[in-house]
Amino acid sequence: MRTSFCVAVRPKHGIRREWRSRRLRSAFALFKPSLSGEEPRRLNGEMRWLAGVLGDARNIDVLLAKAKDADLRFKLKDARQGRSTMRSGR
Repeated sequence: MRTSFCVAVRPKHGIRREWRSRRLRSAFALFKPSLSGEEPRRLNGEMRWLAGVLGDARNIDVLLAKAKDADLRFKLKDARQGRSTMRSGR
């Protein structure tokens, strides 16, 4: 279910979201002493996951900008929209 988040990441906004997620993660680290129990660990895990998803989306956009092969561009566009053509080997 989490991988469906990729569809919501627009190419030009992906970098900003990635940057904001890093800043938010830093803020959680700063205020960690104020949080109790497992909450800091849970938040850190969620932010790591989000950073990974945003990084994957950014990587697809970078590859798409550089790709010259039409079939590869088609597969990258599908991947950016959350479709699974690259994984299924179509």
